[in-house]
Parts: sequence; C-alpha cells; structure tokens
Amino acid sequence: MSRVLESFKVGCTVAIFYPLAHAFLDGTVGVRVEEIDKVLILPLSLSEVLAMNKQVVEFVNRDSKPRKCHGCGEVKDKLDKCAQCGLFHYCNRTNGWGSHKKYCKPLKDQNVRKMVLLDYTTMEGGQVSFR
Repeated sequence: MSRVLESFKVGCTVAIFYPLAHAFLDGTVGVRVEEIDKVLILPLSLSEVLAMNKQVVEFVNRDSKPRKCHGCGEVKDKLDKCAQCGLFHYCNRTNGWGSHKKYCKPLKDQNVRKMVLLDYTTMEGGQVSFR
C-alpha cells in the first residue's frame, strides 16, 4: 500500500486495472480494489493523461513504419530519440520539447510505460501489474 500512497497527491490520476463493483455495508456502491499492484498513480490530471496517451498513439512507433518527428510531425529517416523517456523522436530537439516536457518524466516510469504501451484491443502483454 505504501507504494501507492507515497505518490498520491491532489490532482493526480488514479488508474485502477480490473476494478470490481462492490456494494458496501452502508448501501453505497463503489469500486473495490483487491490487489494494490493493479493501481497506478499518475502525476498528471486526467486531461493530461489523455493528451499524453494521444501523443503516444500518434508518435510512438510500435511496428516497422518510419518514425514521425514529435516536433514537426514529419516522417523522417534520421531522428534522434529523447534521451530521457526514449519513446519520442525529434529532428530538432527544441522543436517539440515544449509539448513533450511534462510527459517525459512520467513516461520514464516503467509502470506508466507499461500502461500506455499496452495493446488494449488484444490485451497483448497479459495481466497488468505495477509491482
């Protein structure tokens, strides 16, 4: 439990994988988390998480297609990889850094990477666990 609580702050987004609907004794219905390793706290608001995911979907190459520059959006053969997160590529580092800067630190976390790179259409990668 301490792994989750130490990163929890107001304004963060809580991602719960495999939540269970639960009727509590007081008559309310809520979410019950059976395994804490299925919970991930992201240091971003929900709108920022959705924007980050949109960028990952658009710019992170999961197959052998040519890579797109995160700064200018052009497909190029020669691109430099972000030295911090390693997910985004640039033809000119300063060109796209502003839009990538706030997502770079969360994307360095292996649990966040696992979450955004999971193929949700096939659930390829098996069960998600954030240990």
